[in-house]
Amino acid sequence: MRRFLPVILAILVPFCGGCGDQPAAELPAGYLVLAEARGDLGGGESTLVRLVGRAGPGEGPFREDFRLAVGRSSQLWPLPSACAAGYGPGLALVDVTGDGRPEAVDTADTGGSGGLVGAVVVAIAPDGGHWRCRSLFDNESGVRPALTVVLVDGFTARLEIRAPGLPDRREVLDLAGRRDRYLATGVYTEDGELAAPVAIWGDALMAVEPLRADAGGPGLRLVQQPRGASNADRLAEVVTVLVWRERTWHAADVAVRPLER
Repeated sequence: MRRFLPVILAILVPFCGGCGDQPAAELPAGYLVLAEARGDLGGGESTLVRLVGRAGPGEGPFREDFRLAVGRSSQLWPLPSACAAGYGPGLALVDVTGDGRPEAVDTADTGGSGGLVGAVVVAIAPDGGHWRCRSLFDNESGVRPALTVVLVDGFTARLEIRAPGLPDRREVLDLAGRRDRYLATGVYTEDGELAAPVAIWGDALMAVEPLRADAGGPGLRLVQQPRGASNADRLAEVVTVLVWRERTWHAADVAVRPLER
């Protein structure tokens, strides 16, 4: 079985031990506080973590250049490019690895009709007078399940799931309830034959949710919805629970629910 290793990015930012609830550092010009949370990151006291960014072009709600500000440090830690911009950004401090310290879980909608999200999980810990930040998960880290979907004759789809730490899995999806729509759009013929190969929308993330130890965790809950003949043609919902073991993510469970559309 192929193993997927997380992308590990690290940077040190100044650490102010014993600062308690003293005011956070002033942000550089142009940066806005998008979300914030508090938690004991290992210094023995509650530390403020802020997700900051810049306003996007125009006057809309799009935000970009996401970074983390930790405690009273004036240094900002840049998020990986795959999840450094979006709409409605959020931040949660939750122990998703089981090491006793909360990680920062940052998410934002990417915009558009797909309903996709960008997400990153960052481990933050004191280290020799600084804060050390490490990216444990993001949209491009290769740990989400790889989904392969193929439409075949008979108003049917074959779904193959390759999840880290689990055997490959295959599901057959009955698409007969979409017959009229597929006939009207020329995807299938009246005889149920596929009229032409269809490009499938694959394994993008619809949701990334932290799981607390008292709510099925610690770990991450990933939601994917492979598409069929169009972006709106969602065939199934694939929900995966990831757990952190031996410095990498493993799939503990994968559930598939066909969608009736």
